[in-house]
Amino acid sequence: MNKTQSLLLASVIYVIAMVAGFFSAIWINDVYLRLFFADVVMTVLIWIVSIPLKNVSLYDPYWSLVPWAIATYFLIYAGAYTSIPLMLIYVALSVWSWRLTINWVITFDDIHWEDWRYKNYRNSLHPLIFQGLSFIGLMMMPTVLVYSALLPFLYMLDNVVSSWWSLFGVAVIVLGTAFEFIGDHQMHTFLKMPEHSGVCELGLWKYSRHPNYLGENLVWIGVFLSFIVVCYNAFYIGYGWILILALFEGISIPLMEGRQLKRRGDAYKEYRRTTSRMLILPKRK
Repeated sequence: MNKTQSLLLASVIYVIAMVAGFFSAIWINDVYLRLFFADVVMTVLIWIVSIPLKNVSLYDPYWSLVPWAIATYFLIYAGAYTSIPLMLIYVALSVWSWRLTINWVITFDDIHWEDWRYKNYRNSLHPLIFQGLSFIGLMMMPTVLVYSALLPFLYMLDNVVSSWWSLFGVAVIVLGTAFEFIGDHQMHTFLKMPEHSGVCELGLWKYSRHPNYLGENLVWIGVFLSFIVVCYNAFYIGYGWILILALFEGISIPLMEGRQLKRRGDAYKEYRRTTSRMLILPKRK
C-alpha cells in the first residue's frame, strides 16, 4: 500500500473502532464510566487489528486524537460551550490534539511502518509475550493514563464550572504545544541535513535533551492547573499528569537515550553531560 491507501485504511479502522466503542457503552448511565468503557473497547479493537497487520504503531495517533473526541462529547453533553473559559481550554486542547495527529500523518510512511521501539520488542520477545506487552503496556496503559489526565477537564465540563484564573492553565497548555511543535520541526530539519550523524542541538535541543517531552508534560500540567483553581475540593481526581510524567521519566526517556547512546556514542555522552534532561536550561560547563 502507498501512503494514501494506508491512511485511508487507518481512518476506516479508527471510525469503526469509535462507532463500536460508542455503542458498546450506551448501556452505562454514569457518563465518566461510559466514556472510559468506550475508550477501553476502542483500544482493544485497535490492538486486535494490529495483530494481523503486525503493526503496533497503528495505535500511535489514538492517544492524541481520542482525548479531543471525548472532550467534544462532554462539551456537547453538558452544554459547557456557553462558558468562555471552558471553551478556551477546549480550543487549546484541540490544537494540541490535531497538531500532534497531523505530525503523525506527516511522518507516517505506510500501514507497515512501525516505531523502532516496538520492532525491538517484537524481535526480542516470544510472540505471546510480545502481544501481552503490546496490549497492556503499549496500548492499554497509555489509554488509561491519558484518560486520567483528561479527567479534570471532563469534570469541569460536566459540572460547567470555570474561572478566568483557568487562563493561566490555558497559557501552559499553549506553551507546551508550542514546545512540541518547535521541537518536532527543529528535529525534522536536523534529520534532513546531510551531516545529521551528530547530535541535534538546533534551537530548543541545545538547552533540553527532550523539549518535545517537556511540551507533552506541560499540556497535562496546564489541564490540571486550569482545574485546580476552581475545583480544589476535588483535587483527588487531578493525579493523571503525575502518572504521565512518571511514564516519560521511567520509560520513554531511558529508552530514547539508550538508543541515542548506541547510535551517537561519545558525542551523545557529552551532550547528555552538558544538556538538561527536559527543562530548558543553560548548558552545563
